Amino acid sequence: MTIEAKAESKELIQDFVLINYDIPAAEKKLRHQFLKKAKEMGAEQYTESVYLLPFSEEALKMADELESAGHAVVWSAHQQNLGKALEINVKYADGIKKRCSVIEQRLVIVQEYITKGWLQRAQNMGKKTGELLSGLVKINENYQPGWLKPKIEELLEKWKEVHE
Repeated sequence: MTIEAKAESKELIQDFVLINYDIPAAEKKLRHQFLKKAKEMGAEQYTESVYLLPFSEEALKMADELESAGHAVVWSAHQQNLGKALEINVKYADGIKKRCSVIEQRLVIVQEYITKGWLQRAQNMGKKTGELLSGLVKINENYQPGWLKPKIEELLEKWKEVHE
């Protein structure tokens, strides 16, 4: 086994919190609130009605709070099949990477707004972007792949450049 393979296997997550939800499409407000809370806690969509995140006591506690609000069932699971665990890890990481891209795009737009003198728009968008960035920092508390912390530091530097 190569050093890279050993490093990757160290980061391979096999324990997950799964959140199954069943909220009728007609209940748009309730569905939106549920999905927003799931995203805020770091959950990523795995299938149409299943969100998951790496297991931690904190993640399980947050998921239980979502479950107690109704329309959701929470499971903790261990994926023994390493190939399947890798597939889940890749899908989860891709979701987190998309969040990073969204933050990067928003920072570019905020900078454009500032340049154009649209300061109120920049402030509004900057506030939401800051919330997304804070959410990413929170995700990193439980999910710590080697690539995420440097990415967050890079985004924080860009954030500081835009807001100075």
